[in-house]
Amino acid sequence: MGNNTTQQSISSLISTDFATILHDAPVSKLMSILKQSEGLPVVVVNGDDYKGLVSNSSLLRNVDVSKSKISSILHMAPTLTSSHSLDDAIRLMRDADVRALPVVEKQKVVGVVPARALLNALVKSTVFSNVSASQLVSANPLSVSPDDDVGKALQLMRSKNIRKLAVMGERGNIDGILKLEELAGDILLNVDRGSRGAYKKGYGTKSIDQSSAMTVQVKSLMDENPVSMLGSEKASNVLKSLASQNNPVVVVQGKGLITTQDIFNYYLSNQPRPVLPISITHLPDIDAIDRAFVEETLSRTFTKVARVLKSDHSLKAVFKQTNKSGLRAQTTVKLTIEGAGRPIYAKSVNWKVRLATKEACKTLENEISHAFNKGKSR
Repeated sequence: MGNNTTQQSISSLISTDFATILHDAPVSKLMSILKQSEGLPVVVVNGDDYKGLVSNSSLLRNVDVSKSKISSILHMAPTLTSSHSLDDAIRLMRDADVRALPVVEKQKVVGVVPARALLNALVKSTVFSNVSASQLVSANPLSVSPDDDVGKALQLMRSKNIRKLAVMGERGNIDGILKLEELAGDILLNVDRGSRGAYKKGYGTKSIDQSSAMTVQVKSLMDENPVSMLGSEKASNVLKSLASQNNPVVVVQGKGLITTQDIFNYYLSNQPRPVLPISITHLPDIDAIDRAFVEETLSRTFTKVARVLKSDHSLKAVFKQTNKSGLRAQTTVKLTIEGAGRPIYAKSVNWKVRLATKEACKTLENEISHAFNKGKSR
């Protein structure tokens, strides 16, 4: 593949083996389909029209499974066409944080591109030629202890928008991994994952029902034997390992975790960035890491907005620091989308530049989504 990875078409990566469900079907019908989907999300359709995706974690939303319809829990993930490049697919999948994206031709879903296909495609990329596992790792991952209850872990996952938690033992070692998708399967689907058909609880074993699951200790549901590698392991071996797992993660001894998102982030950070119509004014004097975070966050928001508006527009970000206290100062971020018929604004204030940027971007995305959906309903 060499240096041409960027230009590779995804046509050879498309799988026609995927499950679908109607958007107005009851959520209860989804459960049996998810058990057979091998960890991949299920495509939601209305006739032939694509509506979104659902997965195990969709069932953890606060809905009445016996009464709710699929439309109330679906995730609006973007679509691909066979002409999209590998870079396009990686960027879209990373931003949507899903494990597969649907491929749509002539308004009909004809297949999906799973994350494992993208990982396999990257194995021979020159970007990873001289890279070790320690260069890919998410250091100091968010964690819980084995004795914490599942409810606390789930709340942390939701608040931080993450899908995997390290379970840290008393000596600071990673004793296991708690995975959101498998947690949902354990609690709601009663998925039998081999030897975990009955879970440890106290000194004996018993099945765990949904009503008591939130008070169960993390150690009862964590993956006790995640794939583990040394920091010196070649990146190609990390990629192969991730691609071979349904819910992939690699523990790097003494370092942290590597997930699919980490691989995508590393790859995209080493590709030429497209020039987007984004202007940044009065950005405070921050270090290179924070600056890269701000720029990447604004780029992601612009890309998400572009998929909704489908028009020529620009994004302006204006920073201002006030209420200075010693070495600290509050940062105000004002965002404006122009060229969408009327200006659309968002604003956030925070003591940290990164958080102010992230919160403003999220507000802008919600504003545009609300305006777009309101317009469609008229």
